Amino acid sequence: MRRRPDSIPLVKADTAAIAALVTLLRRQTEVDLQPHWRLAPATVQAEGCLIAQGFETWSIAERNEKQHIAWPRGQKTLWLACCWTIPDRCDRWPVADMALRLALTWWAEAAEVYVDGQLVQTGDLFDCSSRVLLRDMAQPGDRLQLLLRLVSPGHDDGALVRSQLIFESSTDLPELSFLGQELAVVNSFAEQLQPELLPKLEAIAQSFADLDCSQADTADRLARLRDQLAAIAAPIRQRRVSLLGHAHLDLAWLWPVAETWEAAQRTFESVLQLQAAFPELTFGHSTPALYEWIERNRPDLFVAIQAQIAAGRWEVNAGPWVEPELNLVSAESLVRQLLYGQRYSTETLGVQNRVAWLPDSFGFCWQLPQLLQQAGIDTFVTQKLRWNDSTQFPHGLFRWRSPDGSEVLALMSAPIGTGIDPEAIANYSWEWEQQTGSQESLWLPGVGDHGGGPTRDMLEQARRWQQSPCFPQLQFETLTAYLERLGDRDRLPVWNNELYLEFHRGCYTSHADQKAYNRQAETALYSAEVWASFASLLTGADYPKVNLEAAWKATLFNQFHDILPGSAIPEVYADADPEWQQAIATAHQVKSEALTAIAAHIAWTAPPSSTAQPWLIFNDLPGDRSTVIAIDGHWRIFDLSGQELPSQFTPTETLVAVTVSGMGWLGLWREAAIATIQAIDPTAPLHLSNDWLSAEIDPETGDLLQLRDRQGRELLDGQGNQFQRFQDQGQYWDAWNIDPAYEQHPLPSPELQSLTWLEQGPLRWRLRRILSCDRSTITQDYVLTVADPWLKLETTIDWQQRHELLKVAFPTTVSAPVATYEMAAGAIARPTQPQTPAEAAQWEVPALRWADLSDLQGGLAILNDCKYGYDCRDRQLRLTLLRGSTWPDPQADLGQHQFAYAIYPHPDSWQAAGVAPLARRLNQPLTGQPAPFAQGALQPSQTLLNWNADQLLPLALKRSETGDRWLLRCYEAIGQTAELVLTGDRTWQIGARLDGLEQPLSSSSTEVQPWQIASFELLQPTQEN
Repeated sequence: MRRRPDSIPLVKADTAAIAALVTLLRRQTEVDLQPHWRLAPATVQAEGCLIAQGFETWSIAERNEKQHIAWPRGQKTLWLACCWTIPDRCDRWPVADMALRLALTWWAEAAEVYVDGQLVQTGDLFDCSSRVLLRDMAQPGDRLQLLLRLVSPGHDDGALVRSQLIFESSTDLPELSFLGQELAVVNSFAEQLQPELLPKLEAIAQSFADLDCSQADTADRLARLRDQLAAIAAPIRQRRVSLLGHAHLDLAWLWPVAETWEAAQRTFESVLQLQAAFPELTFGHSTPALYEWIERNRPDLFVAIQAQIAAGRWEVNAGPWVEPELNLVSAESLVRQLLYGQRYSTETLGVQNRVAWLPDSFGFCWQLPQLLQQAGIDTFVTQKLRWNDSTQFPHGLFRWRSPDGSEVLALMSAPIGTGIDPEAIANYSWEWEQQTGSQESLWLPGVGDHGGGPTRDMLEQARRWQQSPCFPQLQFETLTAYLERLGDRDRLPVWNNELYLEFHRGCYTSHADQKAYNRQAETALYSAEVWASFASLLTGADYPKVNLEAAWKATLFNQFHDILPGSAIPEVYADADPEWQQAIATAHQVKSEALTAIAAHIAWTAPPSSTAQPWLIFNDLPGDRSTVIAIDGHWRIFDLSGQELPSQFTPTETLVAVTVSGMGWLGLWREAAIATIQAIDPTAPLHLSNDWLSAEIDPETGDLLQLRDRQGRELLDGQGNQFQRFQDQGQYWDAWNIDPAYEQHPLPSPELQSLTWLEQGPLRWRLRRILSCDRSTITQDYVLTVADPWLKLETTIDWQQRHELLKVAFPTTVSAPVATYEMAAGAIARPTQPQTPAEAAQWEVPALRWADLSDLQGGLAILNDCKYGYDCRDRQLRLTLLRGSTWPDPQADLGQHQFAYAIYPHPDSWQAAGVAPLARRLNQPLTGQPAPFAQGALQPSQTLLNWNADQLLPLALKRSETGDRWLLRCYEAIGQTAELVLTGDRTWQIGARLDGLEQPLSSSSTEVQPWQIASFELLQPTQEN
């Protein structure tokens, strides 16, 4: 992704003589074409003579205050024409026999450049700069015919930002504009790093103030000027800029995935051709998923890439399977991103990556250093924090530390999608030196976003500037070679926090369907692997590794940082949705087959009656779980002793309260029953209560009037569970960004249409409210059971709003300096009362399954099953539900959304109240399944696997990728050291401790440090430790 290009900045100089000399030098070999373009009619014939078609009668194109030629958005086509005769002199400098180039920068969805009736260049929003060779040797009097066809973006006005003719020298003395750039580079170096040089540089510039380029001694004077600049620039030559060719390639964004495969082939073929012509060129690319596609579909191209990798000229900078969204995915998803990425790189490309190359993801969770380190990666690279809208990130090179103490080297790279722009390179180098103290910087030339990579012109420019005495040394090399020279890492500053991007806050919410699919896939795959593992261990069933890997890879692909965030065109989601659905269906099928295999091996006791049927309830989380389950149809339910359990009938279900042991199952009997459904009292008080909480509903709004915890503390300070609407528009990055001033534009809250009791106990209560706003309808059920400590809000929204933001708010009586939010494998505390600009910029933050606001007496947690955006200010905790952006997807979020969130008022801290495991339970409900009568070796109720420490939450139970061991992965969730001690009906043992790539570590400790992610080999009872 890239920002809209703007005009080339002028020299930053405090001294007029330097600026004047730069302008004078550039004027001698550069011509600004912006005033010379005319508006050609849509009927213009590109191949025909422009003069004959009426060129001289066409209107001059108007320029705005930025000197851009702009035209309206909406994929409107603009034709610009220019007829220009090569003069004897450019200003006063003779130009005969010099090379002539056309330099262009546009902001257009599509661009075509015609020279003398021939199409010579195409481009788009990403390939938006061009340097076209017009003549090898310019001849005065030669007439140029230039024509541009530009199509404006659908979401933004188009613009021709810059157009210049540049005459280039082939002699030892470069053209004057090149000399002007050298002067500008030396000036910027003096301004930023050695201001004591400015007076001397100013004096040199003043001595050439009378330069007349028409005089015979001009060449000699210019040679002396360059010599004097070179003398001052000697310190610059002590600096070095490493170049690594790059082609950022978004797997899907403003184009579908199929187009990405085509762009990748073109890009990689281009790079290989350029490496043949420019042996110095090194190139780096990420994304093992992309290499795998090339391997399968273009084996010839893949073999050529492998050869360059072996030669050290093509660097695999990968790490994860794709470049994913890193705020919204689970820790296990990140483990698999790295596991599959590293395995492919090692086994197929012959490289184990030490670098996580993530230039464009929209912020980075705090546990990423630990996850990277466990996958054998010690360096993290991004440039995205340069996009911050409020503060400048303080470090360019630093040690990034996770909460458990794990560290990686972190590098804020130069911008991506750039060319060989000497002034930009120089300014970045000086900035880098000021930030890091290092005189060695890294630049990444290459067209990006839609692929492209380095161009021939970039490489030719690099060769020219390698020879300049006024520029840092330029050298193509690999990122690995560059990193090895960065020196002692111990001296670097430490960043011990998340890397929050002060931008793109709407991506936590946009395209809510993608967020729901992601959560469903992650939870379904966890459950599928747990039960497939147990089925294999207990019954000998085959472990479906191939199917699970395919489902995981589809999920990981759709976690790409422009798919999951909701920032792509409709065609992308037409491809992604079936992939999500298939991954989820595969997980469900694997789980169903595993549960069926287990059920077939259970030995049942005698049933309570001849018509009773076995029924199993499975729990895939550790710890006993008490809840109310729903069974389709109407049944009498009996425990294994034949005792009938209390139940409640709804029109379609039977409800029963059960307790199921950790990672195990509970056997019951069910017998068909004639239902007696309790009559509903429509006048009953709007009050809900159980042993954990009590709530009162406002009959006028349907909002919460009161919410008390089990000790009777009131948690609300005003109406809670209140839907709030805001206007959310005016942002260029529509799907990405929430309007920072949205709270200044509130809209009327949805109005209550009805409030109706649907269920009134004794096991479950359900109160439904229906609200409406404009064209949208909200149907929400307050659901409370006798067994669950939360009040659940089951919500269906028919959303038809555009450029609106919908939140649900809970004003609380809790006053605390921080709110706590779940992140991948941990929790993060963020200020509720910002004290710094950086803290104030976090006015919308990401979280996974829960957020909590607590003081010393207790607090309020919001749990959810597919939402990710929160904010907390002034004792008010809010969950963001929906948006209504129209670009790049005009239909984003329109239609029906089903989701649930729950509110959990609790005494004590969030840790003591068990907020983290409860949120897991909300997302991983128990599973019920009928069972056959069998006489196997398994008991009808059993605890397969449990452990003693409640704060150790499971991430995975699976077979290893090599198939030779079983693996249990968990993490410490509350910041306190824990010991993993396995319990249960089977005598499992813990084997070797494993890293994130499932390889044994030297330590076999079962102690898990605060916030640590730990993987263990799980030994079967028959195995020896």
